[in-house]
Amino acid sequence: LWIVFDLSGTITLDSEIVVQPDKTVDGRGQRVEIVEGGLLIEDPPIGNVVVENVIFAHGENSDDAVTIYGGASLVWIDHCTFGTWADGQVDITEASTDVTVSWSLFRDHGKVMLIGAAPESTGDTVIRVTVHHNWFDGTEERHPRLRFGKAHVFNNLYVDWLYYAVGSSQLGQVASEANIFDAGENKDAIIIRVGDDPSDGLARSTGDLLLGGAAAEENLPDDVFLPADFYTYVPDAADDALRGAIESGAGWQDIP
Repeated sequence: LWIVFDLSGTITLDSEIVVQPDKTVDGRGQRVEIVEGGLLIEDPPIGNVVVENVIFAHGENSDDAVTIYGGASLVWIDHCTFGTWADGQVDITEASTDVTVSWSLFRDHGKVMLIGAAPESTGDTVIRVTVHHNWFDGTEERHPRLRFGKAHVFNNLYVDWLYYAVGSSQLGQVASEANIFDAGENKDAIIIRVGDDPSDGLARSTGDLLLGGAAAEENLPDDVFLPADFYTYVPDAADDALRGAIESGAGWQDIP
């Protein structure tokens, strides 16, 4: 089912919407804002879900804007804008895998993107997530925070985070590639242990642009997975052209 919108406007949800398999939520052509309730993409055989060009404006009394968990797979979040929510903006946990978050704008929030539920959630080893061409603008942490799984984080723009930009922890593997990290007061662009997790994560930084004193911590970089083993891609160089493209192109777009 392909869900489109005839009108622009704000949709206030009394509770979260559980998304069924084979659904595309397509906000192109309108300005659709969702408030208070988010989307739950959960439990197998949930898969083949696309969320495109939607504004998740705020949900102070709701957990996450988008929750992907319980073994969901094949999910794509693209060109969305995220504001303030009670917990995460996008959370990917409980063995959910093959998820892409791209060309989205994250702002006005603390805990942005959790990948992997907890230190004891060893089933999250199967998680594979791609995070690319997103703009994290003045957010606090978890861009993403990873446990156990694999995350390919490339061609994103990070500006003035509060605590850290990317956290690989609890045996997770982060392949960070050609991102722009423009630090403010905090300089931790990549860290290899987060919070009370008992184990470090693995991290490799390749071609990242570190500005304002940003520092990328690596751990066992040769043991981090190679994204090219999973798909074909061509990263952009981390330069002014990439920054301009993300600043103009990330998040909700006024396009037909």
